[in-house]
Amino acid sequence: MKTHKMVQANRLQNVNRGNQEESNRHYSSHHASFSGAQIGLWLNSGSGKEEINMRLKRTGGFTLVEIMIVVAIIALLAAIAIPNLLRAKISANDALAKSTLRTMSTASETFSSANVGNYPLNVASLTSATPPYINSDPCGATLSGYSYGCSFAAGYYTFVATPSTVGSSGTTTWTITTGGVLTP
Repeated sequence: MKTHKMVQANRLQNVNRGNQEESNRHYSSHHASFSGAQIGLWLNSGSGKEEINMRLKRTGGFTLVEIMIVVAIIALLAAIAIPNLLRAKISANDALAKSTLRTMSTASETFSSANVGNYPLNVASLTSATPPYINSDPCGATLSGYSYGCSFAAGYYTFVATPSTVGSSGTTTWTITTGGVLTP
């Protein structure tokens, strides 16, 4: 025999079950992106903490697509930057070659002014003077992608800078002659 309290408890459970089903139908019609398990969890928890925790657990890392997009962007930036950096290096080598030739020419012209119009007969005349006209001898050496050649005579000089590899270490063979005339 059912007691009055048991009957009331059963009715209360049926009412609560009906309210929950009604709430689920109402909620899912407005928020279709949640699954039934998520809705039940959200409704039963009262505060929604479990539903939030479930979402946080699912979004812990990066997807393969996101990583591939980042790699593609980095590759694109590298493809743009590397040729520009190589061009900058070649331009720097060209500038250093011209500067070295001008330094050699200025040293030879200064030597000529100090020695009654006679140009040096060798590079040692420029490096062994006190004070020296130049600090180091580039003749016969390769510096920053350019090889340097020097020829001296009593009345003239010629200095030549030739790129070791045209297009990758330098672009032009430079020549400077008596009077400081620089030609490509």
